Amino acid sequence: MTERQRRYIATEAMIGATISAVLSVVFVLLMFGRLSHVPVVGPAGLIMDALPQGFAIALMATLVPTWLTRRRLARGAILPTTSAHTTPPAHLLVRGIGMAALGAALTVGLTALMLVVGVDDLELATVLIGKTIWGFILGGTVAALMTRAALARH
Repeated sequence: MTERQRRYIATEAMIGATISAVLSVVFVLLMFGRLSHVPVVGPAGLIMDALPQGFAIALMATLVPTWLTRRRLARGAILPTTSAHTTPPAHLLVRGIGMAALGAALTVGLTALMLVVGVDDLELATVLIGKTIWGFILGGTVAALMTRAALARH
């Protein structure tokens, strides 16, 4: 992999991470903005919110960078990598749904760990910080993986 390809992947990862973090803030404020404490369980709880957050972040961090990378490869703006690694399915929607399901499962699982340590609710500020950080990590990681895969698949 060339230095330019590494920078390209890093850039796509940072863009995906930043957008995911910002969207996480927006959705926390929309969902929980009127609460001082957010319950972990229940219809308006963190575990229920983890499902759409993880799904949406992973889906968008798969679809957008993959689509953009395929376009850039097609017009020669970036060169493909030569990789012997196995890549995810070529069909973008299949890849997106698979990664979204994985992102949702991981987000729900990590959120449910709060129950194991005895946390019943969290202050809104803590939720805001935690979901922002998680959105950044999940969005950036998925975007990097999917950009790398798109470069290798071409």
